[in-house]
Amino acid sequence: MAKDVHETARALAEAVIVAVVRAKDQGRAAAIVDALLAAGIRALEVTAPTPGCFEILRARAASSKAVLGVGTVLDRDTVLRAKEAGARFIGQYDSVLANPAFTFLETTKNFNADFLITYLLHPGTALYVGYTDGYDNLRRAPADGILTPGGAPTLSTGRQVFVKSSYLFRF
Repeated sequence: MAKDVHETARALAEAVIVAVVRAKDQGRAAAIVDALLAAGIRALEVTAPTPGCFEILRARAASSKAVLGVGTVLDRDTVLRAKEAGARFIGQYDSVLANPAFTFLETTKNFNADFLITYLLHPGTALYVGYTDGYDNLRRAPADGILTPGGAPTLSTGRQVFVKSSYLFRF
C-alpha cells in the first residue's frame, strides 16, 4: 500500500490501468475487488455509492500492495470515511459521449486525481497541502501540433500544488 502522496502518484502513473468497481451489493463488489487484486491490478477504485464501499477497502488496505481509492465522492464526510478506510486517492472520471445527430458537443473524457494532506497543529489551526492533476482525451497532431479530441485521457492538462493554512481567531 502506498504511504505518501509522492508514492501514491508514482504508483498511479505506473499502474496504467485504474480499475473502477461499482456494484449493487457488497458481496458482489468484494468478489470483484478480490478477483482484480488476484489478477495483479495495481490501482483500484471502489465508487462511494457501492454498498459496503468503505468496509471493502478497510478489509484490504493493510494487506494489499495495490493503491486503493474511492470514486464518486460528493461531500466532505465521504472523504473522511474514505481516509479512515485506507483509501490513498480520490478519483474522478467525467465523460461526454455526444451524438452528432443531436448536439454540437464534442465527445470528451477527463480523469482527475486529487491528494490532500491535513496537519492539525491544535484545534482551530490547520495546515493543508494538496496536489491535483487533470488528464483529458486530447492528442497533438504531429504535423502542426494542434490539439484535437480523441483517445483515452492521457494528456496532462492541469497540475497544481497548493498550501493553505487556517487559524481560528478568538475574541
